[in-house]
Amino acid sequence: MSPSFLVLLLIAVVMGALIGFWLRSSHREQPAEPPTPLSPEEGQQSLAELIESGQMINAIKLYRDQHGVGLKEAKDAVEAMRADLLRRG
Repeated sequence: MSPSFLVLLLIAVVMGALIGFWLRSSHREQPAEPPTPLSPEEGQQSLAELIESGQMINAIKLYRDQHGVGLKEAKDAVEAMRADLLRRG
């Protein structure tokens, strides 16, 4: 192999790597818009709907967002709400 062929091969590899990096970086997802804050009544309604439909993880996430509490506290609160909803019928 001649030295000029090796130089051209090295340039092609470097250019391919740069183009690949550029393409991957240009296809990254754009950050989502922050959720619209809910009123306390809307928040409670959304929580109840999530719990009734069995979406406990989403209900816990929503509770944490609304009340600014930790995972354990939110989980306990959502489970208590679920038990209350089940008792009511």
